[in-house]
Amino acid sequence: MSYLYLFFMSLVPFVEARGSIPMGIYLGMDPMETWVVCTSSNMLVSPILYLIYPRIERFVPTDRFAKRLERKASEIKSK
Repeated sequence: MSYLYLFFMSLVPFVEARGSIPMGIYLGMDPMETWVVCTSSNMLVSPILYLIYPRIERFVPTDRFAKRLERKASEIKSK
């Protein structure tokens, strides 16, 4: 049960490894196992977001800031 708790705790943006690894050690888990669980859950987020981003993109507002950010990202991508 502690592994599942740490897994979901590592997905919270501001807590991530800074809070979940000490919490796992506090719960009496092995530090290496805690690190593996927290790191693997953190690494799972990127591919999932990469796959669902095109579906989410249509809901993102297109204001001046978003257009400027998109233009800069495309400039960096084209280099």
